[in-house]
Amino acid sequence: MKNQLKTPVIPFENRNMFKGIITEINEDGTIIVAGNGTEPVPCYVLKTSKSTNEYNVGDRVIYIAPDDYETDMTGCILGHIEPYKHKKDKVGNMIKQNGGRPALTSVEDEMIHIKAEKGLVIECGKGSITITKEGKIKISGTDLVSRAKGLSRIKGAAVKIN
Repeated sequence: MKNQLKTPVIPFENRNMFKGIITEINEDGTIIVAGNGTEPVPCYVLKTSKSTNEYNVGDRVIYIAPDDYETDMTGCILGHIEPYKHKKDKVGNMIKQNGGRPALTSVEDEMIHIKAEKGLVIECGKGSITITKEGKIKISGTDLVSRAKGLSRIKGAAVKIN
């Protein structure tokens, strides 16, 4: 049996907190949520320093409805309802779920580490970056631009230009 941290149960009662489904996303930033037999509620989103939530029609969410519709017309979406996923497993899980091909178009994290035994190739249209296991890095494309706000250095045993 695992050791479990014993914490006191703090009673919390909020008759205005519901599970719901997003039915509409408006241009003015309000998101319409319907749930548990309630009328659709226009909501804003709880934004925290770590939140990177993107909401879509059909998403399941927890929201707080307004206490008094006469003085406050908007509720607040607290977040998605979904199983927790560890960040380090995010890409691996998505690749497994999609038959070995990632459907992911972006990863937001503090650092992304990619490790390959034989080599790595990143391609987009007519551009590519190739890294070999021997340490050779080749950048190819129709145009190559390098910009630096500070000093830009090229170092090597020999540097050949053209």
